[in-house]
Amino acid sequence: MVKKSFLAAMPVKPTDKTDEELLKEISDNPQRKAKAKTDEDTTRINIFLPKALHSELKACSALQGKSMNDMVVGLINQFIRQE
Repeated sequence: MVKKSFLAAMPVKPTDKTDEELLKEISDNPQRKAKAKTDEDTTRINIFLPKALHSELKACSALQGKSMNDMVVGLINQFIRQE
């Protein structure tokens, strides 16, 4: 059985921007940074991702207009709820 990347399930809006333009947009936008404070009681985890997967997640979250944290939390919620 071949496992699909969890990012492959995310809807992506098409764009005419180049990879370089997207990366510049991501790095130049201060709102892209994860928020340290939240309204919920949270805990922090650290994970190791392959560089290519990290790059995909970063690009996908930029295209969605979400933080990487919001994307990962949403995907974890989806995964847990489908079991």
